[in-house]
Amino acid sequence: MSEIPSLLSQSPLFQLEKLRKTTRDAVEEALSAKDVTLREYWVLTCLASAPTTQQAELTEALGIDPSDIVRILDKLVRKGLVTRQRAPEDRRRQVVALKKTGRKLHKKLANKVTEAEKTALDDSSKKQLKQLRKMSKAVLTPTDDE
Repeated sequence: MSEIPSLLSQSPLFQLEKLRKTTRDAVEEALSAKDVTLREYWVLTCLASAPTTQQAELTEALGIDPSDIVRILDKLVRKGLVTRQRAPEDRRRQVVALKKTGRKLHKKLANKVTEAEKTALDDSSKKQLKQLRKMSKAVLTPTDDE
């Protein structure tokens, strides 16, 4: 099938999925050069903005299943990018921190991700990208009515 049916091409969900795939493919390709997955990058990004974070907070912030976060953190610990320790005040909780090597790598990756996103969305104007960000924020930010 060479042409997308109009019912699909007019669907916001379909449009968002096509946009997600295009952007994600470009970003994952850029990250793969440093042997980092997209989810690992998300975790590194969260940790870059917070000195220490509880594992459960990462799970909630990123919307990633707790068992998946464990596997992601296991890999990041093995790679020497993060540390994970029991919280002294509550031994059931895990505290995660970005190591110096993780911070350095994150800086490099952030530039690569920004460039990959820019390339993937190259045909879009600055005004269109600003509108996209504004719309995404409006849709994803809870309102007081909820």
